Amino acid sequence: MLPEIRLLSAEPSVLVQDVQQDLRLRWEFYGATLLDNQPDAVLESQQLPAVSGVGLSTSGLAVYSVRPSGSVGITLFVRGEDGTENTRTLQLTFEPPRCVLSNPSAQVYAGPGEAYPARETLSEQPLAVQPQARDSRSEWLQLRTEEGATEPPDWVRVADFTCQNFRVNQLRVAEDIPPPPTPEPTPEPTLQLTPSVLPRTPGRTPTPLPPTPQRTPSP
Repeated sequence: MLPEIRLLSAEPSVLVQDVQQDLRLRWEFYGATLLDNQPDAVLESQQLPAVSGVGLSTSGLAVYSVRPSGSVGITLFVRGEDGTENTRTLQLTFEPPRCVLSNPSAQVYAGPGEAYPARETLSEQPLAVQPQARDSRSEWLQLRTEEGATEPPDWVRVADFTCQNFRVNQLRVAEDIPPPPTPEPTPEPTLQLTPSVLPRTPGRTPTPLPPTPQRTPSP
């Protein structure tokens, strides 16, 4: 006899890409064979390893911490006493993280910090961006790049944006961040020595000696 699956649901049904979040799954089924006094039933998901391979009771609720990178499929497998198997699959969609510009003079940088080169100023409002990662301090957002892009991704300050559908500290941390460029050394000023001309000491003028008197011989 084919086992019966009465319920398989997920909340939320739309996940936020690259963001750590809670996923609540509910299920209810009947007619499963028992293995070690447990129903022969599991949940499987190729995209969410935390969900896969979990043994189930005939009904329940479980909360999983997940970070999806795209669409997610979750399948409930239930095996009956005569070896027949029933399945039901949930397809969960996703949306990208969204942040809206709040500072009309925000700068775009080549890395997570002002030590990196500035690329442009964002002034258009309203302006929404799609971040794909953050720095380890949750102070900078790495913006999503187009597929096939060769340049390093742009970075913006978290303080310049209002993020709408996620918490910044739950976004994945970026990997392989290049170090900031080494600033060029500032040349030390060269000491210019200006020769000084000493005034000449006036020489001593010799005092002339008085003439030696001449002796006149006696006649």
